[in-house]
Amino acid sequence: MDFSSATCGLSTQIQHRVMAQSHRCRYFAAACIALLSIAGCGGARSAVSSVTKQQRAAIASILNARATGVLQHDQQKFLTGLPTDEPQLANAQQVVYANLQQLPVASWSYTLKSVHQAASTPSEDRAVTAEVMLSYQLTGFDAVPDTHHITMTFVERGGKLWLRDPDAGLAGSWHGIWDDGPISVAQSSSCLVIATQKTSVNLGELGALCDGAVAAVSAVWGPEWAQRAVLLMPDRLSDLRALGTGNRNLQNLSALAVATSVDVPSGRVSGARILLNAQPILSASVIALQVLLTHEVTHVAARAVTRAGTPLWLQEGFADFVGYQSAQIKPPAATATAAQLLAEGPPSDLPGDDEITGSGTTQEGAYEYAWLAMCLLDAAVGQPALVAMYRQIAMSSDPEMSFNDWLQSHLSMTRAQFISAWISYVKSNAAA
Repeated sequence: MDFSSATCGLSTQIQHRVMAQSHRCRYFAAACIALLSIAGCGGARSAVSSVTKQQRAAIASILNARATGVLQHDQQKFLTGLPTDEPQLANAQQVVYANLQQLPVASWSYTLKSVHQAASTPSEDRAVTAEVMLSYQLTGFDAVPDTHHITMTFVERGGKLWLRDPDAGLAGSWHGIWDDGPISVAQSSSCLVIATQKTSVNLGELGALCDGAVAAVSAVWGPEWAQRAVLLMPDRLSDLRALGTGNRNLQNLSALAVATSVDVPSGRVSGARILLNAQPILSASVIALQVLLTHEVTHVAARAVTRAGTPLWLQEGFADFVGYQSAQIKPPAATATAAQLLAEGPPSDLPGDDEITGSGTTQEGAYEYAWLAMCLLDAAVGQPALVAMYRQIAMSSDPEMSFNDWLQSHLSMTRAQFISAWISYVKSNAAA
């Protein structure tokens, strides 16, 4: 990404590129899983019969020692169970331990789900695979613990189990940014920024921009959210994907807001994180980062009231509205792609989810069209009513019907009449 170092008076093309290179964001909610506690793992029915109770107890003991090591700042306990003849593994785990000690960890625990025999290692060691749930909580940033599935492999040597590779990156196994090599951490008034040291990012400056984004979002959304954000930035795309990006094409993403689980009725969100793609972030201007971070933080703030199925034009258009407003950017700035698409014919409806998650000019134009819809609605009803509209639609079990009802009650319009007005607005406010 080649952002220009522009000011608020950015040219249309530069403003367009701010969002064209911006993240394309959607949260991912994980299902709640019924877990077996470590204390009861000796009776795990899913473990194959060839895995003994003694082996399961040994694994539980190692997991408990690792968790205790994190919480009590005890490296020796954390390294419990590592083979004595594999110094490279021990060194790598010392780095993980050092990384974790930089974080404000409030809780850290492992829950053993199942144990089963695995394929033998090249050295013919008897291998055992453990399916484990890691649960952790960051002080001041996580209202509830964040829980992830990980797979650990143990080997039996001389009648004793050893932890061979706790962070092997096995299929389906999550890993944290602390597993990606040495990290740097900076905590600002509202944000926690964690990056691998190879990124060479000024974390203090990034934290300050994040603080500004939190303030800008609260000014629009209100104070009814945590007003905190956690930013994660590994230096490799493969490590970024392992943090929870799903199957998204990361090449065109600057950032992605994710959450591990969301319960809209209770407003409970776990694992709310903003994932940053190091390469475009490093080349971004301050204005571009301001817009980008404010957009992402908007998603974090709104996530607790956003049901699965909320139209992406609403989610992304609203986040763009808040992001651009933070930089005082208004139409016709940042509408170059919409203007290009207009030359081929006006849109017939608000952007569909497939357009928002698409690629190239189709996706870029969809984002701009969605933003222009928010600008039109803001001009019609004002910002407080716009926020209330988002809440109403996003929490509805039928968002399309909810939007239609809102249009009728607030603007005395049918959806078709609004689409017609929006198309006219696009024609008047999109400029190449």
